[in-house]
Amino acid sequence: PDTLGSHALDRVTTGDEACAAVQALHPNALAPLECIVATYADATLYVAAYPDADAARQDLLRMAMRLADGVAGFTPVAFDEGPAGSVFRTTGHGADHLFFRRGRAVVWLEQPTPDTAAERDLVDYGFPAFIGDSGA
Repeated sequence: PDTLGSHALDRVTTGDEACAAVQALHPNALAPLECIVATYADATLYVAAYPDADAARQDLLRMAMRLADGVAGFTPVAFDEGPAGSVFRTTGHGADHLFFRRGRAVVWLEQPTPDTAAERDLVDYGFPAFIGDSGA
């Protein structure tokens, strides 16, 4: 999205550079086909797109379960079930982390403290490039 809460989009990285950044955070994850890393003031948005919604769901659940087991440096994961699906949250490494799936994409927002307006904008954003026949 062009804005998250009151923060305008500062920078977007795509392609191999973005996928390298995503995979550096989650080296044991499935390899995404497409990646986007976007910065908004002091928040960073990571989007990893997979071949289909099942692969994205599998990677999201793997991350959530790993965090639920108490990965070093992170609080146990919590989640809320909303109209658009499950939204997971944890804190760690000096930041608040919100992550969820939209279609064939896993979306992860890292920010210093929770920002309700930014989170609402992100959860409400449709990620149209990653929704389609395989994006249920």
